[in-house]
Amino acid sequence: MLRTRTAGATVLALVLAGSAGWSRPAGDSGRPASVAGLLTENATWSRADSPIVVTGDVTVAAGVTLTIEAGVEVRFEGNHALTVDGTLNAQGAPQDEIVWVVDGQPVLRLDRPTVVDGRPGAGVGLSDRPIVATDLAFDAETGEIRFTLPEPARVRARIGTRNGGPWLRTLIDWEPRAAGTHVEAWDGRDGSGKVDFAERRDLLLVLACLPEPGGVGLQTIRGRRQAPRLAITFPHATETDGDGVPVLRGAAPVRVAIATEDYAWLREMGFELATYVDTEFLMEQEQGTNPFDYLLDTASLEAGFHVLTVNVIGFEGEIGTASVRFLAGGADAPSGKRAW
Repeated sequence: MLRTRTAGATVLALVLAGSAGWSRPAGDSGRPASVAGLLTENATWSRADSPIVVTGDVTVAAGVTLTIEAGVEVRFEGNHALTVDGTLNAQGAPQDEIVWVVDGQPVLRLDRPTVVDGRPGAGVGLSDRPIVATDLAFDAETGEIRFTLPEPARVRARIGTRNGGPWLRTLIDWEPRAAGTHVEAWDGRDGSGKVDFAERRDLLLVLACLPEPGGVGLQTIRGRRQAPRLAITFPHATETDGDGVPVLRGAAPVRVAIATEDYAWLREMGFELATYVDTEFLMEQEQGTNPFDYLLDTASLEAGFHVLTVNVIGFEGEIGTASVRFLAGGADAPSGKRAW
């Protein structure tokens, strides 16, 4: 989900998360367009309609794209939110910025094309001084991540898979980085170091950079907490292979347990769980519980090694992830068979 909300002074928080009525009297092109409500169809806020005046909360529904053309001014009148459960396509340009105005003051200028994916966990909020990393490069084969910061920042780097697959690892979790060029290394594995994703060719990197706490602290940022910790176990598995990988047969019980201290704040904000086998979506538990128990039908899987991945997704943008290997089919399964 992406949410932007104005709150008094010059604070504009953009937060990724899941028909905005807008009107102008016919024939009166001199009056600003006003917007409020639920957007259920693709829409464009055009330069011809600028300024766009936000007079109430606006929500872009899942599967819907809101396009904002270059040169548009978006004015927030009052404490209103722009929530994006779909996609925001802001077409800013260096000489033709999109300007967000709060209390009559410009607080955010988008001077380059910016696309925001509103899927849960796809991104992070920005303060009124967003930091844009430049020269961003991700070499999935070597695991090298390179980026340049214009000023000191807190950085979060998540690695996941394309086309709606799971998040695999939070490599950098709101850690401080100095201004300048940085080279980070990913070993291709999950956080436990036991599951190797390096051979996949559908990986993506999402980098978020926020100012060091100061005029606008992290308390104004959605998705500001560090990734919640979780563990996956197979309570009834009594066999392992020679490398200690659990052997599962039939309907195998699975337990997902969230660290107690993380569950306390997740429960307060609300969260959901998404499970994947070999990065293919399996199921979703929209009202998260802890621990979360379910049965995994291993009989439907090809005999051999597989990877179970679970994402815990807080409703304010935090994401925890864990992966574990298991062997389906027992001792007769091909020992060298990979899930991909």
